[in-house]
Amino acid sequence: MADRINFIMDRLLPNGHAPCEDCCSRTKFTPKEDAKLLKLVQESGRSPNWREISNIMQSRTPRQCRERYQNYLCPRINHKDFTQEEDEMILKQFSIHGNKWNAIAKMFKGRTGNMIRNRWQTLIRKANKKSRSNKKKREKIIQESPKVSDEPESPIVKVDLEVKDKTPSIFDALFSMMDY
Repeated sequence: MADRINFIMDRLLPNGHAPCEDCCSRTKFTPKEDAKLLKLVQESGRSPNWREISNIMQSRTPRQCRERYQNYLCPRINHKDFTQEEDEMILKQFSIHGNKWNAIAKMFKGRTGNMIRNRWQTLIRKANKKSRSNKKKREKIIQESPKVSDEPESPIVKVDLEVKDKTPSIFDALFSMMDY
């Protein structure tokens, strides 16, 4: 019994999980693997058999092969930077469809669901950073502004205290930063 437990423990990965397959690699694809995968997909024709391709690749699962090809290596993928129009369309479509990335990607030529999701996350991160920066600027202006005076004849200008509570929505911030 102890031998059986030791055998099982020896087979576990450092994180305590069993490997998904004995042949499976969790490392990045190498340029050599990419070239081999591209060649195998081209040879297999219109609908590649990912299990067969995986067997030939030896160190990759069918899912790894399929996702690597469909998300990175497929010649139809547009690897250029996103345009401002694409950014605006991503935000608009997200407000309509939510996080249905593949559905949104169908509206873009040569963009995958992963690419759309990653770009959306980048836009949100930039907007949050800009929003935090704007909030700090607003707070600084309020602190440096003259205080409201109770005296009717006071020359001190009254400050609009509502400014403190006005924060742009995430989408306002996103659309206002489109001139980057």
